[in-house]
Amino acid sequence: MADAVGVVYNPPRAGFPYLAAVFMNGDLLHCETVATLAEGEALLAATMHEMSKIEERAPEAEEVGCQPDLKAQRSTT
Repeated sequence: MADAVGVVYNPPRAGFPYLAAVFMNGDLLHCETVATLAEGEALLAATMHEMSKIEERAPEAEEVGCQPDLKAQRSTT
C-alpha cells in the first residue's frame, strides 16, 4: 500500500464531524465522517490493514483469471 495515504481532517468549525479520507495515487478512494480524531485514526488503520490484505491476495486472483473487465465498467456517454 505504498501509494495509499490516509488523512483525518479537522472539522472546519464546531458542529461538523472529522473526515477520515484515503487517497491512492492522488485520487480520493474513500472518505467517511467520524466523531473524533481517535475514531478517524482507528478507521484509517483498519482500512489500510484491509487494503494490504486485498493487495496480498491480488496475485492469487490473477492466477485463476479473476481480472476486472475495465471496458465493461466504463460508461459510454
